[in-house]
Amino acid sequence: MLGAKISTSTRRAVYARDGYACALCQSTKSFHVHHVLPRSLGGKSELSNLICLCHTCHAIAHGEYALNNQFPFDKETAEDAIRYYLEYQC
Repeated sequence: MLGAKISTSTRRAVYARDGYACALCQSTKSFHVHHVLPRSLGGKSELSNLICLCHTCHAIAHGEYALNNQFPFDKETAEDAIRYYLEYQC
């Protein structure tokens, strides 16, 4: 069974912590809360496992876009940046 959904208070705390912007590209448009360790792998819906990502960075983090001129980084680079952000910026 997957972990609990993200509560409204936790979602708001992630948005506030990340400045109401994507933690990777700083976009303030269409952002989502992303589980760093997926719920399917036991990741919890806790502040320490969540990050705010825009629609595009979220899709890249899930491997939906390939590295090209339009998307300047790939899934592995996004994962590295997310880990760095959570370790050193939070």
